[in-house]
Amino acid sequence: MKKSRVKVLIESLMVTFLTAVVFIGWQVVNGYLLTKAYVPDIVNSYASVDNLQNKVAFGTRSNVSGLFIAAVCLFVGSVYYVTRVVLIAKRTK
Repeated sequence: MKKSRVKVLIESLMVTFLTAVVFIGWQVVNGYLLTKAYVPDIVNSYASVDNLQNKVAFGTRSNVSGLFIAAVCLFVGSVYYVTRVVLIAKRTK
């Protein structure tokens, strides 16, 4: 492998790692802000107990899996690597 490709590969791994850190960091900050802004409603908290005990919602899921995060980070790193290799190849011609 050429020396320039090894350098680009290391840069791609750093971009992938930075993408993962930013993504996970945003989730932590978002969770902190939501927790800080939460105000419990003690008076009306049991108003919907009958509704909750009799109705079930199917197919609702809102959390992001770790596999999705890994796939997005690898995709970003791969796109960065391919773009850099193509630009280096055009520059050397």
